[in-house]
Amino acid sequence: QLHVPADLSLRLQSLYDVSSAINRDMHLNEVLRTATKSVQEVLGASVVKITFVDEEVGEFWEAFGTDHLNATIEPLQRRWRVGTRYTGKVIETNRPIIVNDTDQLQDSLIPTRHSFAIFPLRYGEKLIGTLNVARNEYHPFTESEIHFLESISNQIGVAIERGLLYEAEQKKAKQLALVNQIAAEISSTLAPEQLLGRVIERFHVPEQYWAALGLVQGDWLSFKEHRGLPDSFRLQLGKGITGRAALTGEPQLV
Repeated sequence: QLHVPADLSLRLQSLYDVSSAINRDMHLNEVLRTATKSVQEVLGASVVKITFVDEEVGEFWEAFGTDHLNATIEPLQRRWRVGTRYTGKVIETNRPIIVNDTDQLQDSLIPTRHSFAIFPLRYGEKLIGTLNVARNEYHPFTESEIHFLESISNQIGVAIERGLLYEAEQKKAKQLALVNQIAAEISSTLAPEQLLGRVIERFHVPEQYWAALGLVQGDWLSFKEHRGLPDSFRLQLGKGITGRAALTGEPQLV
């Protein structure tokens, strides 16, 4: 009969439980919430965070986090350059950092003694971000815990990529539905004024972006229908991004 050490058996069971949990949902936010909460519970961590990276622009940012009370941590609304901070170094080298005692770092930016580990999240050869685990006290990571983090990081990377693809497909489906709705209304018998208003309503999303339809009148672009612009607003052709689009007839993307 094969004998499996208790510590290894527990680690394998924890890995199975967390993997099963994060693979039950396709929605990205639920994947992130389940992953951070599950890792926090297994390791007794104070904080677990997941960061995303955009390798093209060389920046990373916090995507999701859970604290010791299983409460969601509001991500910082800023980005950092790859190579900066410990997370940026992990992204730059594609190798984990494990610090069992922050006192040994002699880093003035770390106010209290604790332990932390940062592991890269990958999907095949693609680097997605990092898994950051911290304990608010000196509590070194065991070899078993390090193996667990290595294994679960791979699982989380796959789950996140699946969630990103699912979100992209959902977005495409919504865009196609919007195009079909607008096409149906254009072919209807609505008066032009009504049609413009209906089209704007389809595009406008409060607190995310404004929408407007401008008509060229001489050297000016007048906005007959809009949401989020001052009344009687108009723009000179060639001025700004919108004015350039009207003058050249070419889309302007920023």
